[in-house]
Amino acid sequence: FDQKGMPSEDNKYIFNGDLVDRGNHGCEIAILLCALKVAYPKFVFINRGNHEEAFINIYSGFEEECLGKYDHKVFQMFHRVFDWLPYACVVNSGVFVIHGGPPCDEGATIEDLRTLPRGQEGSRQEVDEKRTRWYKDIIWSDPHPEGSFLGSTPSHRGAGMLWGKDVSHRFLEFNGLSIILRSHQCVPGGIETCHGGKYFTLFSASRYCGTGENKGAILVFKH
Repeated sequence: FDQKGMPSEDNKYIFNGDLVDRGNHGCEIAILLCALKVAYPKFVFINRGNHEEAFINIYSGFEEECLGKYDHKVFQMFHRVFDWLPYACVVNSGVFVIHGGPPCDEGATIEDLRTLPRGQEGSRQEVDEKRTRWYKDIIWSDPHPEGSFLGSTPSHRGAGMLWGKDVSHRFLEFNGLSIILRSHQCVPGGIETCHGGKYFTLFSASRYCGTGENKGAILVFKH
């Protein structure tokens, strides 16, 4: 905000998941972003990451932080908000922004992702194996570390997939998009690209968890 200014009609922001568990100020960051969303609803967008899942941040520090600063009721309130966060957004009709990666199923569409249940809807939906798998794909997946890899394979993380360049190209072409912008992984320079420039990994937390040597980055799109 110091470098790029506050949100406005000409200065919109997307925060791409993992708001918490990335340091000692998860509560303050989440509250600030919620306040900005209320103040600038058309200029601030917040996607969901895997650390907005309760079973992750209970063990990764956010629950302990909430209990130290507030109480368990506040922790539960945060999760009621997290459960409503969208999974993805599209910028300038061509950039697909998501925390992990695209669904690896052939024929997956943006409209399919719009129908994934959120908030209270999630507890009312019958279990759908495909939707459950897609939910894990889009917040947990990573590109395969071998640039020549094709297809997809289960991730070493225990959820999501490792996907190849053919999956990136197929998803983008089928949905009329240009690139995938995702986060989820710490990269030394703050940003990396692969699959022929069809996807970018963007990581905004410099000195990851206070001990890393990585840079943090933001990416600016001009229409």
